[in-house]
Amino acid sequence: MSLGGARLKNGLSERENKFAEIYLADKSNNATKAAIEAGYSETSARQTATTLLNRSHIKKYLDKRRAQLAIKTDITREYMLGGFRKIFDDESEGTRNRIAAGIEINRMCGFNEPEKHLHEHTGQISTVLLLPANGRQ
Repeated sequence: MSLGGARLKNGLSERENKFAEIYLADKSNNATKAAIEAGYSETSARQTATTLLNRSHIKKYLDKRRAQLAIKTDITREYMLGGFRKIFDDESEGTRNRIAAGIEINRMCGFNEPEKHLHEHTGQISTVLLLPANGRQ
C-alpha cells in the first residue's frame, strides 16, 4: 500500500479508487490512460499503472468490482466465451473478426500460458514453451 493518505472504506486511497473505477469503465482496459486520468504523472503513468495493478489490495478490489458488475449486467465469463465462440465459428464473419475472437478465446482460457510440469524427483516446477513443428510461433 502507498504510504500516508486517508483510505476509503474499500481500502483504497481516493486516487487509487479513481484509477480503479476509470480502469474498469474503459472498454480497452488501458491502465496507463486510467492512471493519467486519475491524476498520476503522465511521464511515469505506464510504470505507475503497472505498479497499481500489481498491488494486492487493488487487485482484490478490481476482482470484487468485476464480479459486482457481472452480476449487475448479467454478463459472465461463460457468456463472453459463448459470444466469442459464435464469432469464431461463423464463416460469414470477416477474417479479422474471427481471428480477434480466437485470440480472445485463447486469452480467456489461458491457452497462451506456457505449460508447467512438476518434476517428481525434485518437486521443482518448470515452464515448457511448446513450439509448432516448423519452429515458428
